[in-house]
Amino acid sequence: MIGNRGALVSPRRIPWFVVLAALVTVLFFGNELYLRYESSQGQVLANDYAVYSFASHLLWQGDLATIFDPQKFFAAHEAALQTPVGFSPFPYPPSALWVVAPLEFLPGFLGPLLWLAVPFVVLAWLVARHATRPWHAAAALLLAPAVLDNIATGQNGFLSGTLLCGGLLLLKSRPVLAGVLIGLLSFKPQFGILLPFVLLAGGYYRTFITAAAVTVGLVLASLLLFGTEPWRIYLETAMPSHRAFLENGGGFAILTMPSVFNAGRLLGLPTTINYVLQGAAAVMVIAACTWLFRGRSIAPDLKAPVVMVGTFLVTPYCNGYDLVIVAAAQILALTRAAEVPPFQYQVHAAAWLLPLLLITLSLFHVPVGPVVLAGLFWILLRQATAGVGATRRQP
Repeated sequence: MIGNRGALVSPRRIPWFVVLAALVTVLFFGNELYLRYESSQGQVLANDYAVYSFASHLLWQGDLATIFDPQKFFAAHEAALQTPVGFSPFPYPPSALWVVAPLEFLPGFLGPLLWLAVPFVVLAWLVARHATRPWHAAAALLLAPAVLDNIATGQNGFLSGTLLCGGLLLLKSRPVLAGVLIGLLSFKPQFGILLPFVLLAGGYYRTFITAAAVTVGLVLASLLLFGTEPWRIYLETAMPSHRAFLENGGGFAILTMPSVFNAGRLLGLPTTINYVLQGAAAVMVIAACTWLFRGRSIAPDLKAPVVMVGTFLVTPYCNGYDLVIVAAAQILALTRAAEVPPFQYQVHAAAWLLPLLLITLSLFHVPVGPVVLAGLFWILLRQATAGVGATRRQP
C-alpha cells in the first residue's frame, strides 16, 4: 500500500489512477477553457487547428510571404474569419509546409477530425505494441490530460509524438524508417536537439544519415518549389518574433510551457540567466542520454522513454499539449516495471497531471514543469540502466 513506508505499488493499480486523473482533468478543464477564452478573445476549442488550416489555404493560394510573417499572417487570418482572434502565427520553417499541405482539401469537420485521429491512432499503436498490456496502454494514453489538451486545442502533439516515439522505438528493427520519421520531425526543430547525440553515441549511423538526408531534402524541396523568399522572411521576421515571444511574451501559452527557460521567467530571473540555466540543463541531459545510448545491451524501448522526457529538458520551447510525448514515455516505462516504489509513483502521477499543474501553479509563479520532468527523467534513466522489466516484445 502507498501508506506503508518502503512499500511498492503494483502497476496494476495504475489504470485506476489513470481513470481518476481523467476525472480530475474533466473537473479542472473548465479553468483551462476559461483561460484560453480570455487569451484568444472568444476562441476555445480547436483554435490552433484553424492556424494550420489557414496556412494550408495560403499555401495553395501561393501567398507564402504572408505565412511566414507573423503580423501579416495574424491580420490575414483575422480578416478571413471576420472575427477577432488571438495572436497565433505559423511558427514553422518553410520545409514544414508538408504538414499542412493536405488540410485545404479536407472539408468541414473532417479536417480537425483526421488531423487529430490519424496520428493519435498511429501513436497509440506504437505504444501498445511495445507494451505488455496493449489495450490498457492505448486506453491509458487516450485518457492522459495532455491528450485531452491536444484534442481541445487541435494542436500537433499527436504528430510530433508519433514521429519522435516511432523514430526511437524503431531504431533497431527499422533503422531507415526510424530515420525518415526523425527527419520529418524537423518541422519542430527544437525537438531534435538531443537526437543527433544519441544516434551517434548508439551507433545508429543508418538512422542518422537517413534523418539528415530527409531534413536536408525537405529544405532543398522547399527552396526548389518556393524559392528563397519564404526562407528570407522566416529568418529575418519570424525567428526574431518567436525569440521575442520566448523571452518576453505573455498570455495563456506562457502558463503551459514546462521548459527550464520558462521556469526562470516565472521566477523573474534575467533573460541571460534563463539561457544559462537552459544550456546547463541541456548539457547534463545530453551527457546522460549519450552515456545511456553507448550501452548497446539496453533495448531501444527502454532508452526511448528517457530521450522522450529528456527532450523537454533540452528545449527552451515546448507546451502543455506536447506532453503527449511524456505520457507515452510513462506508459512505455510503467508497463515494463514489475513494481513501482511509492515516491516514483508520485512523480509519475505529477508528470501525468502536469498539463493541469502547469496551468494552476504557473499563475502563482511556481515553476513545477522542469522539477517534475527532471525527477521523471532520473527515474526512467535508472530504470533503463538497471534493465528493469526486460523487453518482452522486440520492436
